[in-house]
Amino acid sequence: MIPALRAASNVLVHVPELVRYGSKPWRDVSAGDAALAGALSRRLRPFGEAVAYPPNQVFIGNMTPGDLGGAPSPWYENPVPEASAKGAFGEILSQEDFYPLLEAADQFGLLLFGPDAFSGGEAAGAETASEAAAALLAASFRERSGPGKTGPNKRNHEEEIHGRIEAGEALPLYRGGDLIGCVRRDHEADESLGARILLENLAAKASGAYALRHLLLKEDIAPEEIEYVISCSEEAVGDRYNRGGGNLAKAIAEMAGCEEAAGVDIKSFCAAPVQALIHAAALIKAGVVKNAVVVGGGSLAKLGMKAHFHIEKEMPVLEDVLGGVAFLLGPEGGGAPCINLEITGRHGAGRSSTPQVMAEALVRNPLARAGRKICDIDKYAVELHN
Repeated sequence: MIPALRAASNVLVHVPELVRYGSKPWRDVSAGDAALAGALSRRLRPFGEAVAYPPNQVFIGNMTPGDLGGAPSPWYENPVPEASAKGAFGEILSQEDFYPLLEAADQFGLLLFGPDAFSGGEAAGAETASEAAAALLAASFRERSGPGKTGPNKRNHEEEIHGRIEAGEALPLYRGGDLIGCVRRDHEADESLGARILLENLAAKASGAYALRHLLLKEDIAPEEIEYVISCSEEAVGDRYNRGGGNLAKAIAEMAGCEEAAGVDIKSFCAAPVQALIHAAALIKAGVVKNAVVVGGGSLAKLGMKAHFHIEKEMPVLEDVLGGVAFLLGPEGGGAPCINLEITGRHGAGRSSTPQVMAEALVRNPLARAGRKICDIDKYAVELHN
């Protein structure tokens, strides 16, 4: 069986008030950089600006990467006119709509919200309605609203929220600068169960499930048809005894309704999506499964990674979105691009990581096996930072 890429989905989640919990801002503020904390708050973008930012429009398919070459710069000062939050590949979700997804991803009461947490609307007037998000929330409500259960919209934790934050047991969650909830730790001594780590895990799970559900709806695929899910998310979910032993793939699959799917995680930092695609294609070629989904949730730790440079130049903080992806692989047919595993690149563990060696191992050598040269290929995809 020849594997092919049947469909793909790209989503972004705009979470400006979670930028403070990115790894670099969190370290700097925790070390006493009070000026950074204030500057971060002043430089956060509203939802409309994030939607109209040209690179974000490229990610969801309303522009091509080539279009950026002709777009006026700097891009953050030249928004796309009448930009849509929905595109050919995916959509951009607001923080207001993402907080309920975080709550839906939480099965252990880690997130606490006040009764008026979602009465506002930071994205008022913007195009934010998401069928994928609504489907995830509906499923969560059904699961939690049976006899003896508390539905996800029954929130009344104001006193506990303030108490846990004051005791140092929880991180505050904000909307428009107002405290609306918190995420609590799950163990007083185990750092892998600290509040910020758990928030990272939940953010990856919720944004990954959102990307997967968007893919299924876009392609009109029943969730139970998915046989295998591979997560390429960067988070290493663990409990108090297995620091990175959790299975985020199955957690995402369950939340998205793919209850018949098995799954595993693949960890390879920025290279994980490619590694996961190779593994999924190999399973299909070997006949182990007929279809597989590669899914990746956003990395909360990378929010605001270069924020101090943006602030120095009086720019908005641009690293304010979580990116989620989902790829459906299956047998060839219908014009879907096939995956040729015979020319997969391999970078040996003992080889150096210089650009030349990497290009030789991952580009030149595989192309040579196919009788091609580097200059025979018209376009290459490389990793880019925002």
